[in-house]
Order: sequence, then structure tokens, then C-alpha cells
Amino acid sequence: MLGVAAASIVGLAMICFSIGMAHIFYRSKRGRWQTVCAWTACTLLIIVLGELLRPVIGNCSGQFTGFLAVFVYLYLFDVPVRQSFFTYFFVDTSMYLTAVTARYTVLLVYGFFPVFNPRAAFVALYFVLTAAYVYLFFRFLRDPMVERLRQFGPHLNSLTIFALVGYVLMLLWFDAWRVRDTLPPGDYLRLILYVVLLACGYYLSFFTMMTIKENALAHAQVQELTTQMRQSEQYYTTLTRHIQEVRQMQHDIRHHMRVLDGYARNGDYALLRDYLAALIEQTPDTKNVLYCANYTANILLGFYGGQARREGIDFRCDAQIPVDLSCSPVDLCTVLGNALQNALDACARQRPGQARYIALFARYAGRNLTLEIKNSYDGVVKEADGRLLSRKGEPGHGLGLAGIGRVAHQYHGYCSVSRSEGEFILKVVLALKN
Repeated sequence: MLGVAAASIVGLAMICFSIGMAHIFYRSKRGRWQTVCAWTACTLLIIVLGELLRPVIGNCSGQFTGFLAVFVYLYLFDVPVRQSFFTYFFVDTSMYLTAVTARYTVLLVYGFFPVFNPRAAFVALYFVLTAAYVYLFFRFLRDPMVERLRQFGPHLNSLTIFALVGYVLMLLWFDAWRVRDTLPPGDYLRLILYVVLLACGYYLSFFTMMTIKENALAHAQVQELTTQMRQSEQYYTTLTRHIQEVRQMQHDIRHHMRVLDGYARNGDYALLRDYLAALIEQTPDTKNVLYCANYTANILLGFYGGQARREGIDFRCDAQIPVDLSCSPVDLCTVLGNALQNALDACARQRPGQARYIALFARYAGRNLTLEIKNSYDGVVKEADGRLLSRKGEPGHGLGLAGIGRVAHQYHGYCSVSRSEGEFILKVVLALKN
């Protein structure tokens, strides 16, 4: 029943739709002609090897040789290896299932109503199903799916194995190219059960990944609050110590003034200068105590400024953040804490001898809070699909910049990053209410 022309049209369409789906997922890092040549060479190789292996493997030889497309994925797309394998299995399974569904549906209906051309119906139904699937995927599933894959790209072992098992079982159970005139209803029911179970498996997998992300974000927020509390305690201790030192100096000021007056009356100017120098040396250093009027911001600036100086990093701060802000202290802590921690980490990765610095500028004007953090770095960034990734590698890291972006979006502002040779710049704008 299945003609050569119909099989050829659907087979070629499957390859084109699969390539289109791959580029719906990711943007090619290669040039246009490199992309075209890579897919052309891969398609020709798949077709030739599929025909050579057909006597051995059977009608599904094209699907088995189609595995060569994984190497094109690795060549064209800047994503982890596991993510490339998963994407290939997902795309190829989807495209082949639409062909199987179209063929089985036509066979089932034709068995009851043999009044139409089954070859033309197969081709037409395949294009309708595939076009509808690609549109729905692009409209509703693409963005959340790519976001989950990007976040968990290095940790996709289980999901990739699930996709591989589903792919192999599909090839073993269903043959879209087998020559037959009718289809037993049990085969169609098996196809429906397979599709439902596969969809449920993918849904549960991505739901689990979303739950893991939410737990990681909650854990990060708890860590931020814990850090803020620890920094508050340190700030309070430092502030208390400085207050005690100032009180002690105020108590002793009369004695110092008498001594200075005596040196001046007697003309002992050398002793007067030495005594003044000693007093200045004992004066409390208040540069680490007050950076701005806002309590939360001041705690963070004091903590990270002190940590930067202890590590030999030049810390410069020009912050004018008022006391009263219509911004949650937790959100302010998320932005400032993550930004300064990332800047410290970047400076720590520089080679010995390189100039290391962090410069913060903050202003509140026209209901907008603008923060700009500049820091030196080693010139190396980890990037995928135009997004910066964490270089720490452990699970739970890489959420800092995402947290800053989340807060900026929450306050209808924006977060942008730029870099030049040796300098990284983060700018955050929060639109606050009166």
C-alpha cells in the first residue's frame, strides 16, 4: 500500500522538519554556509547508509543511521554533550511518531472506509500533524523546555537515558514504512498508550527539574538571609567597637588638650607634632563603617568591602542609597550581595600580579535605583546561547545573576552585563514606587 513516492516525500520531510526543530531549540554558532553544508553532508550520508543497511536492519535503517545527526548537533550548537544527545532523541522521536501516527491512522480508517487514496492521505495527514506539532511546540513548549535544559544541562544523565530508551522502543515497536493494507486496532491502541506514557514521562521529568530549580532558589534565598544576618552581626560588632573607641576619646579629650596646650606654651613643637601624630593614629577608622544611609546596603557594602581589602582587592564605593526605599531588604540583599560576591569571585580568579579592583556606583533618582558594579577579571567567560554561566561547576551555583535578573524584572527594571578587556560591568536598574 505504501508507495515509493509517498515514503520518499515523507522521509525527506522528516529530515527537513527535524533540522527545523533542532534550530527551534538552539541557534547555530557557525556561519550560514557552514550550517547548510553540515546538514547537507549529514543528510546525504544518512540516506546512503540507510539504503546500504536496509537489507540488514529493515525499514527503520534511516532512523538508526540518523544518529549521525548528533555529531552535527555537537558541531553547530554550543550546548553540553548530554543536552545535545537528549535533544536529538527528543526531536527524532517526535518526528518519527508523527509519521507513525499518520500512517497508522490512515491504515485504521482505510480498513473501515476504503474509499480514498491511502498514499495521498498519508502524506497529507503527516504534513498536517507535523506542522501542528511544530507550531504548538514553538508556541507553548520551546521556551520553558530550553530554559530547563540550559539550567540542568550538565546534569541530564537520567533524562538522556529515558529519551534513548523511548527512542529504541519506538523503533522496535512501530514501523511507519512497513507494507501493509490494514492495521489491527490493537496496534493503534499500543501506539496511543506509548505516546501517552512517553508524554507523561517527559512531563514528570521536567516537572522534577522545575521542582529542583525551585528548591535551589529557595535554598539560595535562605543562604542570602543567613549571610545577611551574619553580616549584620559583624557590622553591629564593628559599629559597637567604634562607638566605644569614640566615647573613650571623648572622655580623654580634656587630658589630651591639656598636654597639647602645655607643649604649645613651652614651644615644644616637635613633641607637639609627635603627640598629634599619635592621636591621629589612635583615631578610629570610620571608612568601613558608613557607606550610605540605607542600613541593609551599608551592611553588605561593609562586609564585602572589608573582605575585598583583606584579600588585597581595591574596593571603591560611591553609594547614595536613602534610608527609606520601597524595595524589600531581601531583594536589595539579593542584588547587592550576588553582584559583589560575583565580583569578588572574579577578582579571586585573576593571576597573581594583576591589578584587582571592585568599583560600585549607586544612585537613587526619579524613583529609579541605579547600581553599577565594575570589577577586574581574567578575561574568561563561560557562555551558552548568549547567557553567562557559572564557572564554579557545582549544583546550586550559577543562580546569582539569575536572581539579580529576577529582582530587576519584579521591579520593572532591567539587568545588563557588558565586558571589555579585563573589566566586567554589571548594571541594574530598579523602578521603585514612592
